Amino acid sequence: LALGYRSTVRYYTGASRGRVTGAPVPKAARRTRVLTGRRLPGFADDTASLCYAAFLSYLRHPNIRMLLIMPVCLGLFFLFVYGSEWGEKAGRGGQWLPYFVLLWPFLNFGYILLNVFGIDRESFRAMVLLPAPRHKYLLAKNVALFPFVGGLSLFFIVLGTALTAPGWRTTSVALLQVFQLYLLFCMVGNFTSILFPYRIHGNAMRGQTNQPIMILVGLVSMVVVALIMLPSTLCLLIDEVMKSSFPYGLVVSLGLLTFTVFAYVFSLRHAGDLLLEREQRVLETLVRDRE
Repeated sequence: LALGYRSTVRYYTGASRGRVTGAPVPKAARRTRVLTGRRLPGFADDTASLCYAAFLSYLRHPNIRMLLIMPVCLGLFFLFVYGSEWGEKAGRGGQWLPYFVLLWPFLNFGYILLNVFGIDRESFRAMVLLPAPRHKYLLAKNVALFPFVGGLSLFFIVLGTALTAPGWRTTSVALLQVFQLYLLFCMVGNFTSILFPYRIHGNAMRGQTNQPIMILVGLVSMVVVALIMLPSTLCLLIDEVMKSSFPYGLVVSLGLLTFTVFAYVFSLRHAGDLLLEREQRVLETLVRDRE
């Protein structure tokens, strides 16, 4: 029992890494803290730990890695085609590029954003036992996924701007829409994840034991994604339609982002209360649907 206790303490304090049995722990190693024990500016300690834990979970999952590889390859292909002679021959047909670089990462990660507990598997049981408010867990999941989705969108926007020079208005609107669109996805995804959870298996396919109603949920999700992306598309189109020197798209994007921030903060607490009420049902779904 004593050996198990000391090993557990060393593991969670990060002192067990690189230690040889019987050898003293260096002072530098004693000061080293595991990632989940570090602070995150602007967040409470328990929320920061949840953020780091969720980030590591996403980083290690094979589906997330595939979702990062696929859009990068396809996105680079379309960007270079657009900048080539083929893209010049397309004329105004190349106007699709700002929408593509902004919306493609969200379409690619859509089934993760709308089902944030899908890859948790048995770890969701630990969340149920955690005495933290449930809205903090949802906030941590949303923050942890942004480096993958938002980072990919920002990468495409910067690269697309360097290759095509769409103008400062389009670039500014696209940058604002990355954050607005992500918050909107998170706001909707928090509720869909609680009401319609399903387990995401290692082969990126849903389990064979899912009910037929999940087919309907998938179709409804496509409609929901289209509605979520509609405001961003309108913001990118408004300057082209108005034909004015005043940056209408930028102003509308700022107003839309401000409204979305307040709506997200307001909905987060209610989503946490709903998760507290339905967490046992979510756990049963994730545990029952095994590979």
